[in-house]
Amino acid sequence: MPSWVWLLLLVHLIVLIIVGLCVQKKAWLTYSMTKGVRKGYIWRVGVSLIALIGGMALGLAGLVNMRASWGWPAVAVGGVMFLGGAIVAACFHSPLRVTRHRDGEFWIKGCSPEFLDSLDEA
Repeated sequence: MPSWVWLLLLVHLIVLIIVGLCVQKKAWLTYSMTKGVRKGYIWRVGVSLIALIGGMALGLAGLVNMRASWGWPAVAVGGVMFLGGAIVAACFHSPLRVTRHRDGEFWIKGCSPEFLDSLDEA
């Protein structure tokens, strides 16, 4: 979706969602990963999920025991863990990313030069 659509967040979230769904472009890409790349990808996703779940659990435990001496610090640490896990999950949800679209062509980031050289010219 074009970057200008995010400015509609200043207007209203529902307006952003509706316009974003109307102007988005989709492309389907089939690819495979080597064992090493897949292992790293699964590791990053696993760490982000552990941080998300751990942060939520720690934050919830701190909220439930707010009067205890460890209540507020648990909420703060849990929030930081949750935010860190969410950032990692958002950054590494897919090894490939479309960076630009124009005239029916998509620019993809995350491919190795060897892979791109192996493609046939269309």
